[in-house]
Amino acid sequence: MLSRLLYAARIAVTAPLISVGIAVLIGLPAGLWAGRRRGIVDAVTGRLADTLLSLPALASALAIVAVLGPGLTNAMVAVGIIFSPTVFRVVRGATMSVAEETFIESATAIGCSTRRTLWVHILPNIAAPLLVQVTILMGVALLAEASLSFIGLGVQPPDASWGSMLGAAYRSQYDAPYAVVPPGIALVLTVLTFNTLGDALRDVLAGRRSS
Repeated sequence: MLSRLLYAARIAVTAPLISVGIAVLIGLPAGLWAGRRRGIVDAVTGRLADTLLSLPALASALAIVAVLGPGLTNAMVAVGIIFSPTVFRVVRGATMSVAEETFIESATAIGCSTRRTLWVHILPNIAAPLLVQVTILMGVALLAEASLSFIGLGVQPPDASWGSMLGAAYRSQYDAPYAVVPPGIALVLTVLTFNTLGDALRDVLAGRRSS
């Protein structure tokens, strides 16, 4: 139990990194472009994000995994796609706020291209809310991975994850009723750590902005 618990700790770090990385890869450029360009680009991407957000997250992830097949990478790709509208919304809102600042108008006036304005002037100024959202999504992604592994669509045997350990403990609850405790505690503490990190980053970054 201890060896599988420690081995599964790697999955607890790898899985959120994969899913959140994909969400940022999709949502960050789209949010920057929509928040800066507005118009038809903002309308189309905004409606697409609203459509994805209106779908049940776990059910959508199950549908994507059913197409791609079970496995950790496929499961986290599915979760990353589901998370991308959330990242898009955060980045778009922050970009629209920063785009109204005087230094952005000055950069445009001296001839900076849209690409340079986005990546050099706007992105560093929206890093704070983006980092906070990323840490929060890391905890949610870990719960999503555990849920998918619990029902057999995530990590496949002989590999171990805390979700698959919870699934095995559930199926043998009458033979080993306490087997659910170690992976459950590890999962709760890790998610709590991600959330606490996000709260700490928010407080620190808010203090810097106010000063």
